[in-house]
Formats: sequence, structure tokens, C-alpha cells
Amino acid sequence: MGKVICLDSQVVVWGIKGEAEPGQEAKIGRAKALLALLAEEKAIIIIPAPVLSEILMRVPAAEHGKIVNFITARFRVPPFDAAAAAIAAQIRQKLMSEGEFKKIQKSSTREVVKFDIQIIAIAKLHGAKTIYSEDRGLKNAAEGWGGGVKVSAMPNVGVQVPMFHEDDLPAERPKKAAKRGATLKIHGTLDQVLKVAVKQAPKAAKKARKKAAKRKPKK
Repeated sequence: MGKVICLDSQVVVWGIKGEAEPGQEAKIGRAKALLALLAEEKAIIIIPAPVLSEILMRVPAAEHGKIVNFITARFRVPPFDAAAAAIAAQIRQKLMSEGEFKKIQKSSTREVVKFDIQIIAIAKLHGAKTIYSEDRGLKNAAEGWGGGVKVSAMPNVGVQVPMFHEDDLPAERPKKAAKRGATLKIHGTLDQVLKVAVKQAPKAAKKARKKAAKRKPKK
């Protein structure tokens, strides 16, 4: 069985929906490369139910069913159940007893901290030792608890995943864009976005790793 990895909502939105706030466009390529690398490694990816809820808050209710079906068909979506609630209580007790809860609240709201604790608890329950997220509050909560779940920023896989809008470009242009390493704004469907990541990023990642290995000085 592959390693278990947990994803926060930011990484899912960047990597699958291909959306980013102004100034964060580079995160899209990194997230796609990460998803493709995890697929290559046959990792088990979990997206906790609270994370799915946060993702759905960003889209119209009419699209919820489509997104839920897409994600649940490709990833594990564990719930915040009784077992996770017990772990969450332990995390919160530890943070409160050591004064960490109040420290974390200074840069976040009480509700957000509770939400982050739920994500960490679900990750712990299902064997994920790493949560990929760029959320500082989530990282602080995990570090303050010290229960063996690490929150890490997306690794720099060393590839720029080509991106395109299939509805706007002729059939032959995406291949040319891929060769140039061009990065265009994504508006494609979820299926289109995932196909781009899965098909293109693994090859690029392998190529980047080979180049990096050649650059290492000989001992």
C-alpha cells in the first residue's frame, strides 16, 4: 500500500480546478506537478470532508454535485466522525494546556482553528503523516500539537506544467504550447485539468530529476 498524503483546500483548488488568486498563479503548476508525482508514486490521497466543504464554498451550489462526484471518484474523502472527534479533542486539549491555542488564535479565528484541528485529526486517524498546505495557521496547530502529522508547503518538483483552455485553442496548439513550456490561464473542466496534470507532469518530473542527478557533484 502506498503512503497516505492529505491535501488542504488550497492545493486542491490550485491543482484540480486550476484557479489561483492574483499573484499566486505559479502555485497552479506546482500543485499539478505535485498531484502527478503522487500519482506516479501510487500514494493514497485523502481530502478530509471539512476540506471538501471548504472547496464547495467557493463554487455555486448548482456545481456541488459535479465536484463531489469528481473528487470522491478519484480520492478518499474521510469524514469527521467519532474517532476523528476524539483525536481532535486531544489536539485541542494539548494546545490549550500549553497556551498554544491562544497563540494560534492571534493570527486566526477560533472557528478556523477548530476547523484546522479537524483536518489534522482526520489526517492522523487515516495514517497521513504529511498534509500539503500553504496555510500557516494549520501548520502552527500541527506543530503545537506535535502528534506526528507534518504540514508542508508544496515541494518544488522542478517542472512547469503546461496549461491551456481546450475550448479556446485549436487541437494542435496545446502540443506546441507544451513543447514551449507555455503557461496559459486555465478555465477547463475538472476532467480536462486532471488529464493535463496526469499525462504531462510525470514525464516532466522524471526529466527534471534526471537533470538534477547529473548536476550533483561526484564524491
